[in-house]
Amino acid sequence: MSNEINAAEWHEEPAGSGEDATVINENTGNNGGGAAEEISVEDLIQRLAQEVEANRVKAEKYYRNLLRMEADFDNFRRRTKQEKEEIQLLAAERVITDLLPVLDNLERGLEAAEKSRDFEGLLAGLQMVYRGFRETLSREGLQKIEVIGQEFDPNLHEAISRVPAANSQEDNLVVQELQKGYKMREKVIRPARVTVARESEEYAENNGENNH
Repeated sequence: MSNEINAAEWHEEPAGSGEDATVINENTGNNGGGAAEEISVEDLIQRLAQEVEANRVKAEKYYRNLLRMEADFDNFRRRTKQEKEEIQLLAAERVITDLLPVLDNLERGLEAAEKSRDFEGLLAGLQMVYRGFRETLSREGLQKIEVIGQEFDPNLHEAISRVPAANSQEDNLVVQELQKGYKMREKVIRPARVTVARESEEYAENNGENNH
């Protein structure tokens, strides 16, 4: 039986001389055919007050649960952010650790060059450092974007200038690399800056007529 009391189900009997007012619940006995329940106004008010109190307790419980859920979410968000920062730190630490031998070789090469003034030795040392640097970055997934002779792709290339295409040259081909571009595990981290060959309007018109 629900705790809610429908006000339409109750009516008040007028009080007789010297008698307390009563409220009759007409639904009492509808199911079993028993006599209607008489309840005083004071008892009705008490029951309603009890229901109000019960609902207040429920509302407070729901509110506390909501606050707890909000605190749990804040803790989760804070923990996730911290874990992400730790992962980034570990990744950077690994790359830097791999680059330390390259730094050591560069310092040794510079010291040797200052003492001997040997250009050939300095060149050989720089080449060794460069190879070590490229190998380390390659292990981390760095790839150079190939450009010369490739069709211009705005996802990979950034056109800095355009030049007329030679007669035997296809339109929209990359003919010069101005700055190297790189991908990190298939993601472009820097597009290559290039020069693109474009057909002149006169050549394009003549070529179109010849094709017809």
